Amino acid sequence: MKPVRAGLAGILLVWVVALMGCQTGPSGELARPPSGTTRPELLKLHREGRHGDLRAQALLGMMYGSGVGGLPRDGKRAFYWTKLAAEQGNVRSQYNLGVFFAQGLGTQQNLERAVYWFRRAAQQGLAEAQLHMGLMREKGWGIHRCPYAASYWYFQAGESYLARGDFRKARYAAEEINRLLPGYYLATELADEIFLYAP
Repeated sequence: MKPVRAGLAGILLVWVVALMGCQTGPSGELARPPSGTTRPELLKLHREGRHGDLRAQALLGMMYGSGVGGLPRDGKRAFYWTKLAAEQGNVRSQYNLGVFFAQGLGTQQNLERAVYWFRRAAQQGLAEAQLHMGLMREKGWGIHRCPYAASYWYFQAGESYLARGDFRKARYAAEEINRLLPGYYLATELADEIFLYAP
């Protein structure tokens, strides 16, 4: 299990970067908490989270996970709040829960559960989760290895990045497909779309 854990070390970095770039939106993405959150605000947030408020749960998971907003970095609490938000359908929390399971942060490492949560977020169009599904399928971590399924998820990630206007990450996804299956039609198709839309 040790080599897999070391191989997934880059996922944590992606998770932290993803957390810092969160915005509030209709699909339940998070807002960045104010740096000087007051004690009454934190108590209110905890109360709302305990009463099932999705936004509060997702925000608490992010705050405990990164140690911001006056809260200490605490993997177990981050896992607890993130899991509650993920179970209610928050896409970013579903992805983050996959990271928790993949890395064993705040919980026992479980690559099958990581795949489950990555897939749930990926099926809702979250590019980071699609990229991680490609990685999990490529390496055979928590799911059987399949280069064609990996290419499918890399292609989906590339399409999602392209829709967001993130051409650098879309190119990366196309390169991953080409590296995995040189000349495979999905890599060519994605490269053509990038060429058409990239500045």
